[in-house]
Amino acid sequence: MFIPYSTPIALIDSGIGGLCLLKYLTRKYPNENYVYLADNENMPYGNKTAQFLQKRLLNLINYLYENFHVKLVILACNTASASSLEYLSKNSPVKVVGLNILNLIKDKDYKILCTKLTAKKYKELNIYICNKLAQYIEENIFNKTLLIKKIKSVLTKANIIENNIILGCTHYELISNIFKNVQSNKNFILPCFDFVNQLQITPSQTKVGDILMLSTKPSKSYIDKLWQIYKN
Repeated sequence: MFIPYSTPIALIDSGIGGLCLLKYLTRKYPNENYVYLADNENMPYGNKTAQFLQKRLLNLINYLYENFHVKLVILACNTASASSLEYLSKNSPVKVVGLNILNLIKDKDYKILCTKLTAKKYKELNIYICNKLAQYIEENIFNKTLLIKKIKSVLTKANIIENNIILGCTHYELISNIFKNVQSNKNFILPCFDFVNQLQITPSQTKVGDILMLSTKPSKSYIDKLWQIYKN
């Protein structure tokens, strides 16, 4: 993927999950301008229909394009990418890219942890659906004790015998260090890390870029939360 430099790059997620992608992206391309949009009004995406998300995401993209003249939109959400990327690629006024779990499967020794809607897209794959886990992470991101307990429970129920575990939701990848600490004998594969590693744009030669944090259910506390997670 080669994207020419011009105006800001936008990232869309249902909430805090896509911040892991933003972190990787700003390290690789620190001189770009970014607009991060958390659709917390509709969080979580995993229990929505594909039809709802396609229309919703197109509305958000139109807003970002009209108001910020973004050059590129990244669906920083596995559920959004799985359900809507094909539709948005045909209907968006600006280029849209997203995560693709299929690119991460190198052999048969894998298990994908993901949401219900993502599982519908990849139903032929080896999947474990983590019901309501994204929302739990969203609500308890600053409580490491609760998160460790929850991830232990999820991994126990999943009864994973495979060695390679794909964290198929950006909320999960945001706390990948907890997954790794809970089950250190497994190899956790990170879609956001792989995506940014593959993404190629013409970097800006100007000053260090700016970041704008937005949410669809705006509040100062939520924006502060986004910044706190991003900076940690």
